[in-house]
Amino acid sequence: MKTGLRFTFLIGAFTLAFLFVTYNIYTLQIEQGDLYFTKAQAQRAGGGRFLPERGAIYVTDKNGSLIPAAINKEYSVIYAVPTEVTDPEETTRRLAALLPIDSVQVQKSLSKQKDQYEVILEKANKVQVAEIREAMIAGVYVASQQYRYYPFAQLASQVLGYVSSIDPEKVAQGKYGLESKYNSALAGSVGRLDDSKKEIS
Repeated sequence: MKTGLRFTFLIGAFTLAFLFVTYNIYTLQIEQGDLYFTKAQAQRAGGGRFLPERGAIYVTDKNGSLIPAAINKEYSVIYAVPTEVTDPEETTRRLAALLPIDSVQVQKSLSKQKDQYEVILEKANKVQVAEIREAMIAGVYVASQQYRYYPFAQLASQVLGYVSSIDPEKVAQGKYGLESKYNSALAGSVGRLDDSKKEIS
C-alpha cells in the first residue's frame, strides 16, 4: 500500500514540476516550422506545393540544456497506389495475411482506381515492413511519415495539447494547449515552386 501511495505521489510531483518548469522557472523554446522537400510530398500535395515540417517545443533547464517536449518522429507507413492494383480482392487477401487490417475497408480503398495514395497501415513495425517488402505486392509500398511525438507522454498532455493528424496533404494544426497557442509559429507556411522551379514561400 505504501509503495502504491509513494508511486502516485511521485507521478503527481513530476507532473506539477513539469508544469512549474514550463511556465515559471525555465524558458519555453518554440522552434518555428521549416519547409521540407520530398518528391512524394510534392506529388501528393499537387500544384508544386511543399508542406512545412511542424516546429518542435522544448523546455530548457537552468544550464541551458534543451529538453524536447513535442517533436516530430519518423514512422513507417504502408500504403497503396490503387491505380497500380489490378485485383483489389486478391491484394487485400495477401495484405490481411500479413497485417492487422480491416479487410472490407482496405478492399474498398484499393478499388478506387483513380486514386494515387491510400494508407494501409500507419506506424508499421519493422517485422511488418520487412514482410511487406519481401511479399512484393504490386501497388503496395513502404514510406516514412512524420507523426507528432511527446516524450513525456500523458504527464504533460494538459500543457502541451495535441495536433490534428499529420496528413501528408495538409498542414497539421494545434488543437489544445501550447500546440494551439503557438500554432502559427509551429505550423510554418506552405511553400511552392513557381514556373521556373524556384522555391517561394
